[in-house]
Amino acid sequence: MTRLRPKIIDVYTTSSVVEDLSAGGLVVGAIDTTARSLKQGCTMSCGCARIKDLTGQRFGRLTVLSMADNKHGGRVAWRCLCDCGEHVDVIANNLARGNTESCGCSRIKDLTNKKFGELTAIDKTGERNLSGNVLWNCICSCGNNTIVSSHSLCAGHTKSCGCIKYKDLLGKKFGRLTVISEHGRTKGQKVTWDCICDCGKKAVTTTCSLINGHTQSCGCLRIERVSEACLNPNITDEERITKRHYPEYNEWRQAIFEIDNYTCQKCGEIGGRLCAHHIEGYANNKELRISLDNGITLCKKHHQNLHHLYGNDVGRDNLEKWMGEEVAE
Repeated sequence: MTRLRPKIIDVYTTSSVVEDLSAGGLVVGAIDTTARSLKQGCTMSCGCARIKDLTGQRFGRLTVLSMADNKHGGRVAWRCLCDCGEHVDVIANNLARGNTESCGCSRIKDLTNKKFGELTAIDKTGERNLSGNVLWNCICSCGNNTIVSSHSLCAGHTKSCGCIKYKDLLGKKFGRLTVISEHGRTKGQKVTWDCICDCGKKAVTTTCSLINGHTQSCGCLRIERVSEACLNPNITDEERITKRHYPEYNEWRQAIFEIDNYTCQKCGEIGGRLCAHHIEGYANNKELRISLDNGITLCKKHHQNLHHLYGNDVGRDNLEKWMGEEVAE
């Protein structure tokens, strides 16, 4: 088929709209161009004359199927099928120059059963991260499963599921606490530690709480600070009781934490910001204020949620109903 020169169909101030006609006079494409480009023969078509049809051609592991629907940065791209079965859009120049010869599979190293630190690669997940790196299912020597990118494995950035990240805390001192052993993990997979306080009592807390300084003792440091406030001659006994600034209350609070092993009884979170909740309200039940049967350990989040739902005086019935509800993620 002979391609005709563009025909001017409408003239504007600085440009002309042209139609590219086939032998039958069918409009193939319309573009804007200048009169000079038309007169000098710089513009002879909508651009299709410059596009080489690569359909059916083979470049490395790629076979060109058709022109892609969308251009990449204004450049023509071709839909290709890789020998591995994956489809990929590739710019024509990258095909012609040999810059792209596969969907990327030829660059993927087979890491199956290879060991990287404490991790052993099992198989590919079939997904990639935002950087385009292949993700691998791995098993750690501690038994935990984790997903790691091929780059992190090969570069040595990830060597375990996280279990060895904080081993250097053993024997270290944070405030009054000395780390003596690893306790376990929370539901959120945070590492928890058994610690011994200078006062002789034991405490369980998380890595973050130790490193960030949120937990510096078994609770005795806070009691001492509060006790100092209680000795303020400007505070009356009534004010101390109202504000819960008296030794008996602090001892009750510490005892509740120890009974519940410093664990939130709602979500199972160990350590962190804990609250000793009065099952029967503090204000209206004077005789139960320091009763060990009237306390339960809750994390700050669920303690606030409980009072938000039932007010200040929750009561045992409402607490039991709330405790039976499923924890929201």
